[in-house]
Amino acid sequence: MIHPWIIAHRGDHRRHIENTLEAFYEAFKQGAEFVELDIQMSKDQVLYVFHDDTPRRFTSCDKPLCHMTSDEIDSLNLQQLLLDQEGSNWDKPSSQIIRFHKFLEYFATKACYYEIKVPTHQWHKNTYLEALGKKILHSLSLHEIHCDSFLASFHPLMGQILLKNKSTFPYARIFDHNEDFEGHFKDLSRLSTTMIEKRIDYLSLSWKNIVQPRIDEFFQLD
Repeated sequence: MIHPWIIAHRGDHRRHIENTLEAFYEAFKQGAEFVELDIQMSKDQVLYVFHDDTPRRFTSCDKPLCHMTSDEIDSLNLQQLLLDQEGSNWDKPSSQIIRFHKFLEYFATKACYYEIKVPTHQWHKNTYLEALGKKILHSLSLHEIHCDSFLASFHPLMGQILLKNKSTFPYARIFDHNEDFEGHFKDLSRLSTTMIEKRIDYLSLSWKNIVQPRIDEFFQLD
């Protein structure tokens, strides 16, 4: 029987800015079994934990992160209007976009859902995809990673890139609700079973009723 995981999406972003050390720390403190984080890469190939293509939601900067240098990204000051710890007053905390290696220093031994973000501007650029996959695997190799942690991505080629680079991490291909899942499934089924996230409901809640029986059929999961 599959036991659902409690995953804090981008950490506890009710009281802290999402994808920050504070948000992840608070999520684990509050009892989350996993945190989900988004990984993308700067122009000079430094990995950062951030979701959006641009930091516009938190700053006045509207430049894509993938077109910014690490120095530019490090200089950004994120701000967001949030409720305070008691939930009664508005606060405006500030933080920085954290480098992926800094996240791993604090949380590598915790269970994590590492989502590999491919920016819109880089979606069709194989050079960027290859570099992103390799960089992430290299960073993870430098740490003792929690045994339940897994990688995931919306991009249809990322699983192949990880396999090519001999990844041993479980991997989930996330499907958008607008995608033709059935059309992609044959390609998905060719991936090594060790690369398929067994708790398959995290591929996409929208596809749960379709995905689970088909995965059971192909891989005969318990």
